Amino acid sequence: MSDNGVGKQKENGVAPPSEGLGSTLVKALTQQIKAQIETTSGPKGLTVAISHTTFSPRLA
Repeated sequence: MSDNGVGKQKENGVAPPSEGLGSTLVKALTQQIKAQIETTSGPKGLTVAISHTTFSPRLA
């Protein structure tokens, strides 16, 4: 998902220590399903990608 806002604000190139409610919820839900989360922030907004692998190896 993405938006066209200002992105995550950074001070001196470092993200602020606290996250908003939405970021906290996405992070918690991603951990529950053992998925990977990737966020990209730029001048055109914030993009959040969630990847979940469903591959289960077969036993020989």
